[in-house]
Amino acid sequence: MFHRLAIDAHCKSLRSLTNSLVDEGVARDQCGKDLGAIVMNAWRLSVKMNTSRFSFQTYYPDTAGKFVAATMTAINDSNNDPMSLQVRQARMKLVITPGITRRDDTGTTIIANHLHSATVLIMW
Repeated sequence: MFHRLAIDAHCKSLRSLTNSLVDEGVARDQCGKDLGAIVMNAWRLSVKMNTSRFSFQTYYPDTAGKFVAATMTAINDSNNDPMSLQVRQARMKLVITPGITRRDDTGTTIIANHLHSATVLIMW
């Protein structure tokens, strides 16, 4: 029961947030179904993350900070490899997606894994 009520509340909230972004010619019921699918997938993912023995850190690098090849992916400079961007100390113009790190704190040592690199735009 709680699951269904929470999903409905999130769907309604997401619909109200995105209502002004939907094109006028699009069927509203199809948009609601698509948003519902997004909410269901996000719910399932959050359940898996919160019931696992790992902790997750989501971080957005500082805008105008230096590019770091190990934790970032530049999408507007595909001609250069990431290390050359780091060596020339390229700066970030915009951070699009966050970086995600997973930590395993259950043993005697902390084991960290980098799961997702932050997607950024580089200044020219």
